[in-house]
Amino acid sequence: MTDTNATTDYQQQYDHYWTLEDRIGESSGNMQHIAELIITTCGVGRTLDIGSGEGLLVSSLLCRGVDAYGLDVSEVVTARCNNRMPGRFSHGSVLKLPFTSASFQTVVSTDCMEHLAPEDVPNALKEIHRVAGRYVFLQIATTLDRDGHWHLTVEGRAWWETKCFEAGFRKHPAYYEINDYESLNSDSWQVFIILEKIPEEVLEKYPLGVLAQERDLHMDMLRETGRRSDGHVFHYHFASQYIRPGDVVLDAACGLGYGTHVMYSNSFAKRLIGVDLSHYAIEYAFSMYGGADVSFVESNVENLSFLADDSVDLITSFETLEHVQDPRKLLAEFSRVLRPTGRLIVSVPNRWVDETGKDPNPWHFHVYDWAVLNEQLSQFFLIEERFDQIAGGGFKLSESPRLFQRSDEGGVNECAESEWCVAVAFKQSKGTSLPFEETVYPYSKPPNNLLDFSSNYDNAWLIREICETQFRIKEPIALAERCKELIGSCNAKSADYGAALCVYGYRVFEHGHFDIFECLDLAIKVENYLSFESHNAHVFRWQTSLAYLMGLIFLKKGDRERSRYWFDRCIEAEYLKFSPVLAVKIVSAARHVGFLLLSQGDDTGAISYFSRAMHVALDALKNPAEEWIGEATFPLTCTYFDAMELLDNGMHSAVVVSQLISGRGSRINFYRFLFQGGYHSSLEKQVNVLTETNKDNLTELYRLGTERQELYEIAEQRLSELHRLGAERQELYEIAEQRLSELHRLGAERQELYEIAEQRLSELHRLGAERQELYEIAEQRLSELHRLGAERQELYEIAEQRLSELHRLGAERQELYEIAEQRLSELHRLGAERQELYEIAEQRLSQQLMLANRLADAENLTLRQFLQRYLNRMWRELKSHMSPKSEPKR
Repeated sequence: MTDTNATTDYQQQYDHYWTLEDRIGESSGNMQHIAELIITTCGVGRTLDIGSGEGLLVSSLLCRGVDAYGLDVSEVVTARCNNRMPGRFSHGSVLKLPFTSASFQTVVSTDCMEHLAPEDVPNALKEIHRVAGRYVFLQIATTLDRDGHWHLTVEGRAWWETKCFEAGFRKHPAYYEINDYESLNSDSWQVFIILEKIPEEVLEKYPLGVLAQERDLHMDMLRETGRRSDGHVFHYHFASQYIRPGDVVLDAACGLGYGTHVMYSNSFAKRLIGVDLSHYAIEYAFSMYGGADVSFVESNVENLSFLADDSVDLITSFETLEHVQDPRKLLAEFSRVLRPTGRLIVSVPNRWVDETGKDPNPWHFHVYDWAVLNEQLSQFFLIEERFDQIAGGGFKLSESPRLFQRSDEGGVNECAESEWCVAVAFKQSKGTSLPFEETVYPYSKPPNNLLDFSSNYDNAWLIREICETQFRIKEPIALAERCKELIGSCNAKSADYGAALCVYGYRVFEHGHFDIFECLDLAIKVENYLSFESHNAHVFRWQTSLAYLMGLIFLKKGDRERSRYWFDRCIEAEYLKFSPVLAVKIVSAARHVGFLLLSQGDDTGAISYFSRAMHVALDALKNPAEEWIGEATFPLTCTYFDAMELLDNGMHSAVVVSQLISGRGSRINFYRFLFQGGYHSSLEKQVNVLTETNKDNLTELYRLGTERQELYEIAEQRLSELHRLGAERQELYEIAEQRLSELHRLGAERQELYEIAEQRLSELHRLGAERQELYEIAEQRLSELHRLGAERQELYEIAEQRLSELHRLGAERQELYEIAEQRLSELHRLGAERQELYEIAEQRLSQQLMLANRLADAENLTLRQFLQRYLNRMWRELKSHMSPKSEPKR
C-alpha cells in the first residue's frame, strides 16, 4: 500500500506484521463463507483479492473454480503464498495497482481498507475502480483492532459507502441479499459493502454533482447511503422474489430506473419495462440501466396504451397511487395490462399527515392507510400479502429503526405506526377467455402430457393460480376459498375440478381444520372423481394424487384401514398414462403401507410393499430421457427434483428390504434408519430442525438487535455529548490560550512592578525607621488613651444612670400624656357645650337688646345706662348657674 505520495510506509509495517508469530496463518473471518458470498453475488469471473494476506480467500475461490489472484503490500507474506500457489500472488500497493484497467471482473478486499490512513482511501478506491471490470466486494472493520493501532480509518458504513459512491460505484443489485434490511439499523464490527462499477462514459455524463441538483425530484438510490436509500431499494429487492422465469415486468413510475435494474439482476425475467413521465428520468435510466432486455418509456402511468391487454406478468409501482388524481383509474389500467395470475406490488405512505390531518407533501393528492388501500385494491385484485415497512429518517417516524414485517391478516389491525403499507395483489383467472401461454418453462419439445395444460384444462391458468406451489396464490385462506369456489363451479369430471379438489384437500390435511364429517364429504367427492375413466392425462394425474392424499388424511385421523385402502388404490395406478414423474406418488404410497405393516409386525407384507416401491422407482427412472426433460438441447429442469426423490426413496426402500430379509429389522439402528428415511427425507428433517433453531436464533438476534439499538442510541447521545464537550473544551482551550497570553503580558508587567517594589522596599525601610519613632510616640499616646478610656468608662456609667432616669421620666411623661389626652377630650366636649351656650346667649342677647331698647324707651334711660344695669344683673345670674365643677381648669 505504499506509493511515492504516501506518508505512511505500509510495506515496512506489514512486512514486520507478517513476521509476528501470532499473525502467521491468520485470517479475520470464515473465508469459505466469504468465497460463497462472492460467487453468489459477483459470479465466477477473474477475481483479485487486495490485501490477500495468507491467501486463504484466494485458495477458497480457486477450489470453487474461480480464476483468483491475490495482492499484498507485504513482500514477506506474498512470497509465502507463492510458495503454496505459484504465480497467484503479486506484491504491490492498492494505491498504485500493477494491473491494466478492467483486468478483473471482480475486485475483493477483506480486512484491508481500514488499514489505510483516511487521506489514502480516495486514491485506493480510484485504483480499485480502474482495475475492476464490474463488481467490488468489500469487508471492512468499523472498530479498532485488538492492538488498537493497525486500523487507521475507523468509520461506519455510511462514511465508507459515501467514499465509494464518490469514486464512481453504486450499490450492487444484490446488496440486500447479504445485508439484511433490519440488520442495517446499526453497524457490526465488520460490514459487507458490495458495489457495481458505473461505466466511465455514463459516470462522466451523470456525476454525483448532477444528481444532487435533481435530488428533490429524482434520486438514484443505488448511489446514496442511509435509511431512505435502503427503504426504497429494498422495495425492489423484495419484489424480485415474485418474478417468475420468463415474466414480462412493468416498473410503473420507475424514476431513474434503479429499481428496474435491481429486479432485472435478481430474476430470470424475460423483459423489463420502466415507465415514467419525466424526460430527464427516462434519459438517465436508459443511459445507466438500459439493455437488450431492459427498456424505458416516457409516458404517463395512467395511460399505458403502448401495452396490449394481458401482456404483463408483474407490475411494481411504489409510492405512486398517492401522486395521481384518480388511483382507481390507474389500478384499472394495471388490471387491463396484467395477464391472469399476474401480480401487482404497490406501496403507499401510511398516514403521512401533520397536525391538520393533511399530507404536507404538495405532490400527494391522497392520504392512505390500510383501510383505503384495501378498499381500492379489492375492486380489481385479490390481496395476497400485506407488509408494514419503516425506513426512518423521513417525515414520519424519523428516529425509528428499519422494519419490514408481515402485517396482520385481513389488513384490519396493521401497524398504525408503520411508514409504508406494502401490498402484493393477485389477478385471478376467473372469467378470462385468454388462451393460456406457457412462459415459465422454456422448452422446444416438452415431455408428453406433463406440460400440456391447454389441451387438458378448461382454464389452464389454474396451474399458475392454485397448483404450482412457488407461483400460486400465497395467502392460505384465499387459496382455499378459491378452490372451494372452483369445486362448486367446475365440471366435476374435468382436470380443473380435480386440481381444485386436490389443492383444497391438502389445505385440509396440512392445517387439520376438519372433522370426521368434512373428511367423509371430501372422501365422497374423491370417490366420485375416481369412479370414471378419462382419456385426459391430467384427470388421471389428479385421480392418482387424490387417492394418495386420502390415504394421508385417514392416516392422520388414525383410520389405518381406510388409509391403506386409499394408498392401495394409488399404487394400482398406471403412472405412465401421465408421466414417469407420477411414480413419486406410487412409491410414497407403497412405502406408507410398508410402514403400516411393519407397525403390525407383518415383516413379510412390509417387504412386499417396500420391494414394490424399489422396483417402481427403478422402472420410472428407466424411461427415456425425453419423457423426463424433453429435448436435451433445451431441457426441462424441474423434473430432476422428482427423479432425485424417486432415486432417494428407492434407495431407502432397498435398504429396508435388505435389512428385513437379513433379520435385522428389530434392531434400534433399523428403527433409526427407517424413521430418518432417505437422504432427501433426512435432509428435510435436518432442515426443519435448523429452521426451528434459526427461528429461535432470529428471535434472540432480534432481541439482541433491539438491545443493541438501544445501546447504540445511548452511545449516539453520549457521542453527541462528547462532541458538545469537545467543542466546549476547544472553546476553553482557546480561552486558556488567551489567558496564557494575558499571563505573559501580566508577567512582564509584574517584573516592572517588582523593580518598582524594590525601590519601594528601600523607601519602606526608611519609612520603617520613621515608623519606629512614630511608634514610640504612639506608645505614649496609647497610655494617655488608656487614662482617657478609664475616664470615659466612668462617664459611661454615669450616662447609664442618666439614661435609666430618662427611661423612668419617659414612662411618667407617657402617663401624663395619656391624662392630658383625656383632659383634652374633656375640653373638646366642654368647648362644644360652651359653643352651644354661646349661641343661646347670642340669641338671648339679641332678644335682650330688643327688650332693652323698649325698656329704655319706657324708662327714659339712655341705652348705655340701661345696658350697664342689665349686664350686671345677667352676670350675677350666670355666676349663680355655673357650678365649681364645670369651671375649666387652667
